[in-house]
Amino acid sequence: MCRALVQRILGAEPVKTRIGKLAVGLAANCDAGEPAVEQLMLANLPNASSLPFVAVLTHEGEWLAGYSGGRATKDFVAMLDRVEKLGKLDASPAVQKQLNVLADAAEKSVSAGKWSAVLKAARVAGKSFGRCEGRTRIRAAMQRARDWAQGQFEGVVERTRSGGHTAPEIKRLKAVSRAFRGEAEATEAAAGVKALSQLNRVRAVEARGSAAKDLRARFAKELGGTRWAKLFVEATTADK
Repeated sequence: MCRALVQRILGAEPVKTRIGKLAVGLAANCDAGEPAVEQLMLANLPNASSLPFVAVLTHEGEWLAGYSGGRATKDFVAMLDRVEKLGKLDASPAVQKQLNVLADAAEKSVSAGKWSAVLKAARVAGKSFGRCEGRTRIRAAMQRARDWAQGQFEGVVERTRSGGHTAPEIKRLKAVSRAFRGEAEATEAAAGVKALSQLNRVRAVEARGSAAKDLRARFAKELGGTRWAKLFVEATTADK
């Protein structure tokens, strides 16, 4: 679907935001369609002839609404209204109860700085479907956890570039890695530990009175596009 068509259908940003809260988007190629998608569309829009073909389903694949051809923004919004009133996108009472308990635990873990517990709650929540307040609270707690990790990374770079010792920073990054095992933050922390080890090598060379310009440039290039490349851009007071 071309960008202009998407913009014409979705209209203003609030509508896009609402869709993002309501559903997960899936684009299917109508020229080489998947059999399951084709069967679904033929069963529910048998006379469809104009692109786009649009469908809103539950996570179990139940058809809720759909149409073919262009639609004015107000008509699209009216369809979203109808879908929401059905209540079929909401979590079941059992799931809502479970997620409310998890959300309480996740929020307490945020306050205590127990980030691995927040991740555990988010992973359990990810195994269920449906909208509810508990899921929203868990996502907010998870965002707090990710924000904390990013703050740790930024602090490591800032302190090290200002002349700080690498040992406590490596320890800090390893703590992030343990808390976020299996997540992107753990991979980022591991990259930071490697970069600090490389910086130790640079500092050792320069401590002997030798220039490490080429070494700095090499490591900076290897880490290009990452925050850790900043460690090698120029010598700090401690490095000199």
